[in-house]
This record gives sequence, structure tokens and C-alpha cells, in this order.
Amino acid sequence: MPRTTSVRYTALAIATAAAPLVGASTLHAQAPGATTFDRTVAPPAGPPTALRVPTWTEETLPNGARLIVIEKHLLPLVSVTIAFDGGSAQFEPPGKHGVASATASALSEGTTTRTGDQLSDALQLLGTTVSTEIGAEQGEMSVLVLRANLDSALALLADELLHPTFPADALKRWQARTLVALQQARSRTSYLARSAFDHVVYGPDHPYGRIDDDSAIKSLTRDDLVAFHSAYFQPSHAIITVVGDIDPAAARGAVSRALGGWTDAAAPVSFVYPALKPPAPTTIYLVDKPGAAQSTVAIGLPGPPRLTPDYYALEVMNTILGTLFQSRLNHNIREEKGWSYGVGSRFAFGKGPGAFEAGGEIVTAKTDSAVVEFLKELKGVQGGKPFTADEIAQGKASLIQSLPERFASVEATSGAITALYLEGLPHDYFQTYADNVRAVTAADMERVAAKYIDLDHLAIVIAGDRKAIEGPLRALKVAPVVVLGTTYDPLP
Repeated sequence: MPRTTSVRYTALAIATAAAPLVGASTLHAQAPGATTFDRTVAPPAGPPTALRVPTWTEETLPNGARLIVIEKHLLPLVSVTIAFDGGSAQFEPPGKHGVASATASALSEGTTTRTGDQLSDALQLLGTTVSTEIGAEQGEMSVLVLRANLDSALALLADELLHPTFPADALKRWQARTLVALQQARSRTSYLARSAFDHVVYGPDHPYGRIDDDSAIKSLTRDDLVAFHSAYFQPSHAIITVVGDIDPAAARGAVSRALGGWTDAAAPVSFVYPALKPPAPTTIYLVDKPGAAQSTVAIGLPGPPRLTPDYYALEVMNTILGTLFQSRLNHNIREEKGWSYGVGSRFAFGKGPGAFEAGGEIVTAKTDSAVVEFLKELKGVQGGKPFTADEIAQGKASLIQSLPERFASVEATSGAITALYLEGLPHDYFQTYADNVRAVTAADMERVAAKYIDLDHLAIVIAGDRKAIEGPLRALKVAPVVVLGTTYDPLP
């Protein structure tokens, strides 16, 4: 953080701390009981925030990148995001898992014109940073800056994008940090269960089933980063979204000045995934973490892609099942039983068969009992426990009332509109969202729960103290128990 910003915050903190002294005499002079505010009654909720979806312009630049511009003149800020279609699942070669993250990290480590320190200093003087991230199916570079500093900030972003040098010592530092982080992560049941779940559900040959591997991290070379950068950061894969105190012509000019030399030679991104292996009968997969004070449970199976026509029914159903704080799962296992600090469920969606997963951290002694409750609640949303009118109303309201925050800032607005393009959604998606959610019925939710949560073919993955939990899990007789090794394959 720049020193000037720190000083400003410090001054604000001092002023805030001193503020009560100014009115102290007035407060003490006020007669007891002078207020008519009834503190025994909760104040009523205010009206829901209105949804205001902005308009935007769209054009395709000469190099194939799409440019989206959204005017938002409340503050003198501009957010620029270059989002890339595709991610590690599409671009990482076999045996090179981690090269996407390594490449993203290395962009800020130096260019042909600046060292990493010089890049950092120049960005700090502008009061900003360039952030680069690459996920499984998409990635982005982004910067948020004062309007007056836009050209300078974009020039630095373009330097990182177009002219990285990938210093060998930077790669070594990244490898060392990553290996230490992995060692620390493997001490947590949450990481063990998450990795084992992906491995069991998808298998090692599916991009969704890849797990972190020390040997792959150690094997990465500078040439691997150069090759990934050349294949991935192509303008025909890019959506450039500019949001803030700027008009389309000015945005086009700023982008053209910074990225005029960015040319393309890439094929379209393919999201064709390997066929999934036939689902196995419901099985409990146990990962041993000796002495663990809690177990992490992950229960699920492959699910539908984001563009499924059942999306809205799944969203409402899962909100009631495992998203709200008072969802069925959390209310049962945390609030009533007290076995966890929090449990839930989700559909990962994605371009491919993103998983349905329910789970959370459970106190060791109640691991077996929690499995019973998870399965009971999954059966319940399939009709075993009918949805109530109150549940449906709360679930729908939660989804609908969360929409306005998608446009609360220039960065949030950028993310919301960019997602329409990355996910292949219609331009009126947000305007029609509420009506689509309201149209979901209880019968719709029971139907999709039965369709996508196959109780006969669940992977129940549990990481915990095998010595304490294996016997009770076998005694449940809800499914066979398979013990996994450190590679998440069954032990002999």
C-alpha cells in the first residue's frame, strides 16, 4: 500500500477515535428516557434495492479481441479487465499441472523494459496493481485506477502481457513457495478431502480430476512458461471490459494505444472433455489424517454444465438445501446438532460436468452420524421432506435480492457483464433472472434433485483420523468403505 494511503487511513482513524469526545457533554446532558426508539423490537427491513443493469457498447477490435465499455461516472475510477476464455483445463499440457499459475505469477517479475521491482514501483506510484489469475476454465488480467492515470496503468499492464522475460530465479521462488504451501495444505483435512474428491469423481485423466503434484511443480522450466504464455494470452480468446468514468471512444483509444501491437495466431478454445467413467455404486472413501480433531466430508458426483435448462430449478433447490445460513444442511448439522461450524452444498457448473458437492468440517466423534444426516437431507429434497412455502420464499428472495450487489462497483459490474460472454449467456440474463427464479416450483426442485443427485452413485469422501472413524463408518452399513493412500488411489 502506498505510504500516502497509509497516512490518510491513519488520520481517519485518529479523527474517528476522537469524534465521540466532541459530543460527550451533549450526550451526558440528555435527559434519561428522552428517546422514543423501542430497542426491544427489531426495526423493519427497508425496501429491496432496485436492480439497475447498465447498458454497454460492444465491438470487435482488429486483432480479434472483443471490447465492452460500460459508463459509470459516479467516481473518477476506471476498471479494465482482460478476461480470457479457457484456463488450465484447456491449456496445461499433460504432466505440467501448475504451469498456468506459474506463468500468471511470473508476468509481474520483469519485462524486456523493466525489472519486477521497477514494475512494482511504477504501479505503486499510480496507486494500483495489475492482478493476473488463471482458473480451470478462464483467466484474467485486471487493473483499477484513477481516470487520470489510465494510460500509464494500461501501459504497464501491456508491458507485463506482451513482454515478460520469465526470469529463472522468479520461477525458482514460485516453485519453493508452492511446494511449501502444498506441504502446509496437506496437513489440513479440508485439502485432503477436496483433492481426493476430485480424483475419485473424475479420475486422473480428466482435467477436473487433476491434483497437485510435487514432481510436476519441480519439473517446470522457463521454456514451459514461455510456451504456455504464447498459447494462452491471445487476443482472439480475450474480452476486454472497461467500466467507469470513461466513454466508449476514449476507452477504445486507451486500449488501442496500449495494446496496438497485440496480434493473434490462435485457434478457437475447445471445451470438449473426455467421457466420464461409469459411475460407481455409492462408496465411502476414507483418507487417513492421524490425530485430526475434525473430519472433512465431501459427498457428490459429476453434475450438469452451466447452460443446463435446469439451472434455475437447481439454484433455488440448492439455496434451500445448502447455501443459506438457515439451509437444511446447516440448520440440521450446525444449529441443531452442533457438530460443525458450517456445512453446505453447491453445484460447480462450468463448461463441463462440474460437480455437485455437499459437505463441510465435522467433529471427529460425530463423523458417522453426520454422514447419516447428509444422506437424509439429500433424500429429503427429492420429495422425502416436501419444500415449505416459507423455504421457497426465502430461497427465491435470497437469489433475487443478491442481484443488485453484482453492479455495486466498477469491478463488480465488470465481472457481471464479462460473465455473460464467458458463459455464453443472453444479454438480458440479469433482467429476466428474477422472473426465471420466481417461476420455479416445488415439483421442479424435487425433479432436478432426483435427476442430478443420484443417491445410488455418490462418492462419500472423508478425510480424518482413520483410527477413530473407520469402525463407526463401517458399522453404518450405508456403503462399503475404501481406504485411500497418499495418491488418493485405494490402498492394496
